[in-house]
Amino acid sequence: MPASVLATPTLKEINSKIITTFEKNVQIVNDLINFDRIVLSTAITDLEKLSEKLKQHHKLDNPHLSVDKTLENLRNIQKNDSLRTHYGTIFNQALVLLVSHFASALSDVFVSSLTYGFQKKKLGHLKKEEMKLTFGELEKIIEVARKEILAEVFSSKKEISFQDMQSVYKAFKNYLHLTITKDVNVNNIIVSQACRHSIVHDGAIVNSKTLKQVEEVFPRNFKEQLVLDSEINLSLEEIMLIETSMMKYLERIIAGLNGEFLEVSV
Repeated sequence: MPASVLATPTLKEINSKIITTFEKNVQIVNDLINFDRIVLSTAITDLEKLSEKLKQHHKLDNPHLSVDKTLENLRNIQKNDSLRTHYGTIFNQALVLLVSHFASALSDVFVSSLTYGFQKKKLGHLKKEEMKLTFGELEKIIEVARKEILAEVFSSKKEISFQDMQSVYKAFKNYLHLTITKDVNVNNIIVSQACRHSIVHDGAIVNSKTLKQVEEVFPRNFKEQLVLDSEINLSLEEIMLIETSMMKYLERIIAGLNGEFLEVSV
């Protein structure tokens, strides 16, 4: 089929690809935080095979030449999750990565939806929105002649922070007419972003600024209690919780945008 008659992707299809990319990035983070389990599982499986060969095929029953003791030790480590005690830093860095991947996904959804709106002439309300451009930026837009470039420049010029849920809320509401109300998932993400800031900039220590950011963020089930001057030490369960909240928020954004562009023409 000639490219000229191929159907233009819908907004849902475009944003679904962004969700898929986010899911892949989340899986990479999960592989990182479960690295010890993957290594242990592989080592135990290989040693079990070796033990069977030594006993069945080579008739080696001498305990001094057996791998059974090593196997027992590894199984105990696996059963008790003994290596998890050393994973505090890794879990904290996993949150830093998640917040970054989430912000990137939100930015991509915003730009792709803005581009789609421009193409479908459904963002007429932005015609009076002021935006300062350098000559080089204007030249780039004219040369490329693609609306996605305009959307990217617009997003940049409006200084939208996709690691700040208040900024995200205003961007989608003001420019795409989409209002996402606060719920427990939004609150979880707000607290995760505050924790991320502490991890990156304050050595994972909760300070007064962190507490102020989250003091009215309820209801939430992520880090319900943060104590001044305490150290942030995340758990596997908390990482899983944040992943779920981020995914649900992205799904809400995309579902809302699909309905908005299908039903409203500005």
